[in-house]
Amino acid sequence: MNIAKAKIKGSDVFAAFTAFMMMVYLFQIDSLLENNAYQLFIKIPFFVAVLYILVNIRFFKPNLAIVLLLLYTAAMAVSNYLTSEITLNMIMSISIQAFLFVAIPIASRRGALQAAVKGVLFYFLTLCAVNDLIWIARGFRPLVEGNSKFSLLPQFFLGNKFSVMYDHILLSALFLTLYRGRRRRNWILAIGVLLIILSFSFDCATTAVVAFAFMIMLFIEGRKNSFFENKMTIGIALAASAVFPFLSEAIMRNGFIQNIIVAVLGRSVTMTGRVGIFTHIIQLVRTNMFWGIGREGTASVITLVSGAANIQNGFWQIAITYGIIPAALLIFAVLSAVRPGAENKAGLHGYTMLVTIYAFVLAGFVEITYGMTLLVPVVIYNELRMQKRNGKII
Repeated sequence: MNIAKAKIKGSDVFAAFTAFMMMVYLFQIDSLLENNAYQLFIKIPFFVAVLYILVNIRFFKPNLAIVLLLLYTAAMAVSNYLTSEITLNMIMSISIQAFLFVAIPIASRRGALQAAVKGVLFYFLTLCAVNDLIWIARGFRPLVEGNSKFSLLPQFFLGNKFSVMYDHILLSALFLTLYRGRRRRNWILAIGVLLIILSFSFDCATTAVVAFAFMIMLFIEGRKNSFFENKMTIGIALAASAVFPFLSEAIMRNGFIQNIIVAVLGRSVTMTGRVGIFTHIIQLVRTNMFWGIGREGTASVITLVSGAANIQNGFWQIAITYGIIPAALLIFAVLSAVRPGAENKAGLHGYTMLVTIYAFVLAGFVEITYGMTLLVPVVIYNELRMQKRNGKII
């Protein structure tokens, strides 16, 4: 079938992605509403998503990166099956990943990748705007502080302070991916400074560093593209993220590093206790090396062993929760996606998505970022890379 004839309206894809993602968030707060009609309502988009995929499956021609991402999602499901009860929350979360990994490539093949990215952008824009308006209206205080009415909600509308900043960074990246005007460098500077200010406003020094790195990497665009597109570069970054916890204690003895942490970031030389938490990684991985502890029991087990709710490292959090097999599939998927050749035929700025991947890998050294904030730019960048100059698919 001629692809040109098979195009659907960009507005339809935009509306579909936005509605689906908004319903996803509504599902995350379903504990607040014990209403059968509401429970049915939030499940409708998932049936629509399945129907969309079935109708358009002929356009789904995955490359290695997408296959590995789908295998990673399947491995997560196997991990949950073997280690914990199959919960609705787990099913819905895995369905979200599978939908994005299939629907975004389909949208790309149908000439509507830009509309799909706009839909995801609008979703994050809406949530970040609601979060910030509530935060400002409450005098820059967490949502639940002194208010029993919202006692079931997280610290902020979007979760904890880290989730808030990750979503703001991804929102900024999606905007800069779509924006191709002449004032691009001005926007990069303004957004970078704003993200740094927000990070310190939320007392989140880690994301201030990530926002600064994100801004600098965008500024050096040009001949440096090939450096970041190199599989060796992303491989070293991912390996460094995985090895960092084991070298952290030695690294913290360096006077220059100590000065940055204490004087600039205002944190202790233990990285707010992370150095001590890292010492429990091997013990936790050995609990169930191949399939992990399981989604339902991870927080309680890590808390019991290390005294923290998570292991404070992106790669090892995945390995402990789901096992080494899913973690390895995720790493290979990222390695496969980050290769030279991203084109801008879809009207998108591929380098921005590439830099976003690196930013979240950097944050993954000491935070939990190997979730959707990393996977969304990986999928989008992979699709841009799959487009030839003549508009055909490789």
